[in-house]
Amino acid sequence: MGLRSIVHGGSGPATAANPHANTVVGAATKVGNYAVVFRSVLGTSVEVGCGSLVQDATLPAGTQIPKLTIVEGTARRAVQWNPGC
Repeated sequence: MGLRSIVHGGSGPATAANPHANTVVGAATKVGNYAVVFRSVLGTSVEVGCGSLVQDATLPAGTQIPKLTIVEGTARRAVQWNPGC
């Protein structure tokens, strides 16, 4: 986990209808500085770049999210801020 990164769970156990109720982080996963992971499932060896947000998403093993990227569900877009990445 990177400097000032946030990994936040959810409100209850995950179900088929709500797979993102809790955050799950796989082995060897890297969350960059200033990145936020919320209500998401990250497989093994996932990399979340500096200043990125991952929310309500499932990222399979080996996924790489570039720095300064927002991932919400399956949508991705660049962020408009730079916290110092």
